[in-house]
Amino acid sequence: NLQPGEDYGNDTFMRDFRVDPNPELGWSVDWVIEDRRGYLEPRTPVHLRYTDLTRDAEAHLCEGWICADNYESTEEAWIPRVMTRRRSQEGELESTFVAVIEPYRERPSIEHIERLPEPYVTVDLTLTDGRRDLIVLDDPEGGEALSALRRDADGEVLASLELP
Repeated sequence: NLQPGEDYGNDTFMRDFRVDPNPELGWSVDWVIEDRRGYLEPRTPVHLRYTDLTRDAEAHLCEGWICADNYESTEEAWIPRVMTRRRSQEGELESTFVAVIEPYRERPSIEHIERLPEPYVTVDLTLTDGRRDLIVLDDPEGGEALSALRRDADGEVLASLELP
């Protein structure tokens, strides 16, 4: 439910803001990426899907200015940009932002993305082939432990990962 939004300010190179002040959890945007350098076969579709799982935050879309080649180049462009924003009336704010970024060509590999109602950040991904990935950030504020499980379509654990 995007509506024209206020400029972010702060001397950023962003323009044309649209905002949804209260988006549904799991909102997403899917961009078709232009292969400006011709790395792929002509007309090869390339997408980037961003799915936001941040609770109680605004969704913003805008354009951001970039130098399209390198910093010595004069080639510039305005490209789509997404921003998840949380504001506080009290002046202090602690936030955990959660999102899944998925590049793909023909069709996405992720069929369903859900943030579970756990005391920690827990993301459940169902892949198009039936496998499921469960990603848990045990301490979202300290980021001290990350674990992940991959299950097959029948629920059997295929892989488990724990990082210190």
